[in-house]
Amino acid sequence: MSNKLFLYPSWIRIWHGINGLLCLMLIFTGISMQYSNVSSLLFQLKTAVKIHNICGITLALNYLFYFISNIASGNIRFYKINPLKDMPAVIKQIKYYSFGIFKGEKEPFEINEDRKFNPLQRYIYVKMMYFIIPLIIFTGIGLLIPDILINNVLGKGGFIVAIFTHTIIGFFISIFMIIHFYFAFLSKSLSSIITGWHKIGNHH
Repeated sequence: MSNKLFLYPSWIRIWHGINGLLCLMLIFTGISMQYSNVSSLLFQLKTAVKIHNICGITLALNYLFYFISNIASGNIRFYKINPLKDMPAVIKQIKYYSFGIFKGEKEPFEINEDRKFNPLQRYIYVKMMYFIIPLIIFTGIGLLIPDILINNVLGKGGFIVAIFTHTIIGFFISIFMIIHFYFAFLSKSLSSIITGWHKIGNHH
């Protein structure tokens, strides 16, 4: 019979759910701020700015909780990468996602208690959680209090640089969310996504 291996403790599942909802709200309000008008189907500008700021601050606090808890719990061991050494495995996983998964091939890397991310996931998640997310939080806070952060650090043209950087990163996070959802539902059932379990092997 098949067993269920719970890969993610409760605090990660709660953080992940909150983080996902906040990212979606930030994407929707961000789009509204870019294209807002009186007949906007999403949010009007004033409302979008207010919701965006509240969600952004909440996301920053939520990330701080994740950062501290990830280290304190030892979960950070799953995020260790060696770009040169891991590259062949990453390429193998890319080939699987590009072709093998549609042919019904077996996943090249087994998920278990010691490896809950495949090489490509681990590489992308490290970049996302320890570079992309901190950068969008920093630029967001900078745009919230530009006189304190942006003008003192980047000078007069810093505001435009911060807006451009914040917008571009937001675009890439949007693409990441779409791909993340796609592969999550492609490889798992809805219940496994919510509860964080992974079906393993056959045991007698």
